[in-house]
Amino acid sequence: MMLRLIISVLGTLAIAPYTVTAHRYGVDLSVATNEDTWQCLMKEKNTSYAIVRAYRSIGELDENAAQSIIAANSAGIRDLHAYIFPCVSSSSYSQKNGIECESPSEQLRSTIDYLEKNGITVLRQNSVEASGPVVRRLWLDVEDEDPSTYYDSDPAVNQKVLDEFATAAASEGVFLGIYTTMTYWTNIMGGVEGYSQYPLWYPRYDAEDSMDFFEPFAGWEDVLIKQTGGDVGFCGITQVDSDYMEAV
Repeated sequence: MMLRLIISVLGTLAIAPYTVTAHRYGVDLSVATNEDTWQCLMKEKNTSYAIVRAYRSIGELDENAAQSIIAANSAGIRDLHAYIFPCVSSSSYSQKNGIECESPSEQLRSTIDYLEKNGITVLRQNSVEASGPVVRRLWLDVEDEDPSTYYDSDPAVNQKVLDEFATAAASEGVFLGIYTTMTYWTNIMGGVEGYSQYPLWYPRYDAEDSMDFFEPFAGWEDVLIKQTGGDVGFCGITQVDSDYMEAV
């Protein structure tokens, strides 16, 4: 992938509301990690939140995700998230490689089941407390190449996929967020509105600790998380991206 929510812990984790703080730094990644890696990220890069890939665009779970989330939690990171890169059966990549994707609701359910079978709680609305690692939000990755590779070339098809994910998430009671840019959203989703209730995670590789770059689109007025760099090579990890947050 160019391809985070605070929990207090004393044995049992009590779910706490977001708290306004100053700048916060995090990472997202799609490779296996261990506790030492996260301790390095905390010490060297002030990492306080993590977003880990849990489902891949090829229609498979990322089997490294649980290990990495558990390791991050063991190192002391409590602001944990996971992301899903949707598999779209009608995409050129799926067609070329004979991939028949699960439905969006099945992809979401598979992700939740995988995490929970590995002892990771996926936070739901009205949750009170949980023990062990807690994934606070599941992010949907809405990005693609040009021409379309991992999504359908028809925005109407992609809108249906997104709507099914949103409906499934509401049914499960889990929290969603969306990773995209104005350009991606226009090309992939046709600029459709109606999803701005989900927090926005926006890639902008300018290495700036600022959200001043952002121009509102499709109903979004602000950015929760900014991805500031790709494959930055922190602590010896190749596929790790840097992230920045202001509000929480």
